[in-house]
Amino acid sequence: MDERVGTKKDPLQKAKGIIMHPDGILLMHRIRKDAQGGEIQYYVFPGGGREIGETVEQCLQREIFEEAGVHVKVGREFARLKFEVKEEYYILCEYQSGVVGSGEGPEYSEEWIKQRGLYIAEVVPLFKVPQIDLKPYAIKRKLVEHLVKEGKIDAAGKP
Repeated sequence: MDERVGTKKDPLQKAKGIIMHPDGILLMHRIRKDAQGGEIQYYVFPGGGREIGETVEQCLQREIFEEAGVHVKVGREFARLKFEVKEEYYILCEYQSGVVGSGEGPEYSEEWIKQRGLYIAEVVPLFKVPQIDLKPYAIKRKLVEHLVKEGKIDAAGKP
């Protein structure tokens, strides 16, 4: 693994959790304004940039606790997106404890919300994953295929 981490504002490596919860999958619901001032909504996987001295696993645990307020058991790497200089690791995780939505990271500061909109931790039922706007789309597509293969949903997205 590349040991470069970049800066806090521009990390070179990010870790994102695909968090299986007893009631579905834990995602961050984003609500923000678009360039024209209209509201847009979509979902992303919780996680963030790796800091100096952290492993990808430590980064993931810290970021998920900050954003969602939960502790997870980190599993295997599910996918990796490589860009020119940056990488994003998508790692399967299992919910262990904590109250979903009790995160206290910088995403919940008034300044952050003004600039970037809302981050709301939500557990989405697995059968809804094919229908929601979940980014990045390449990871969503792979996740839906995985859920079908594991028998968690059928090809139409039903339980």
